[in-house]
Amino acid sequence: MKPTPIEAAHIEMLEWAISLSRAKLDEFREGDWLNLKEDLYNFVIKNSFPESSREAPLIGALGKKEDFIGQLGKDELKDGQQDLKRMLRRVAEERVFTLRMNRNAPARTIFFYGALGPSQRFQQAIYCPDPLSQVSFALGSHLIGSGLRAEQIRVCPECQSLFLAKRKPQAGRSHYCSTKCSMRAAGKAYQVREKKKLQEKAHARYEAKVRRRPGLKTAKISRRPRGEA
Repeated sequence: MKPTPIEAAHIEMLEWAISLSRAKLDEFREGDWLNLKEDLYNFVIKNSFPESSREAPLIGALGKKEDFIGQLGKDELKDGQQDLKRMLRRVAEERVFTLRMNRNAPARTIFFYGALGPSQRFQQAIYCPDPLSQVSFALGSHLIGSGLRAEQIRVCPECQSLFLAKRKPQAGRSHYCSTKCSMRAAGKAYQVREKKKLQEKAHARYEAKVRRRPGLKTAKISRRPRGEA
């Protein structure tokens, strides 16, 4: 089923979060760090799309954009990446999202339940001054608003990276993050099959050789465990 425009927007944000979890921050240049701060701000702000799911909490920053970005140094950005990675990996492996609050964050988090106007629907919102805590709240909001099934957030069996499966995964099949990983896994499976074929041929030749000996034509020949002298 094709996602609605609102769900597609949430999915786009989740894809960005997964991409960030895989990024090599040690290779970032100064411009990349500035872009990351902007992207994190957009990740938080864009969780409140018009007409989005009522169940998805909206996140609001207490303060201006400059205040949000100003609190994020390189160490905070690295911590935020690790938090996202841990939360997403738990979603992929245990189907559970656990909110991670910044221990050093001010205890000034406000939960709002109400309507923004007389003709508006009731909704819930979370206001928090700490940027990393806001990112955690926003991740939960994007997960709920995306309409995705839990099984679509996955860990690649080949490279162990997180990825989002656009289509519903088929039971009994392995799913990979990229064509590269899929081909690499297929190559390994092919090598295993070919090795087994060679072993079967070698054993068949050995059986034929033994049975050519006098009195051993009908002998039962067992396989020797590999590695045994």
